[in-house]
Amino acid sequence: MTDKKKDANYSLLRGFVPQDLLRKFKIYCIDNGFDYSEGLENVLREYFEWKEQQTK
Repeated sequence: MTDKKKDANYSLLRGFVPQDLLRKFKIYCIDNGFDYSEGLENVLREYFEWKEQQTK
């Protein structure tokens, strides 16, 4: 596993979200066997891929 804190290709992302959304995100991570970092990366990647397809 990559030490993302020391990897120049990674940056820290923080923010506040509603508790119900956080709960759904945590369940998504648990159900898919992701840590929160992997889960966030996957959700963002999926969203932006979906968004690109919508503009085509």
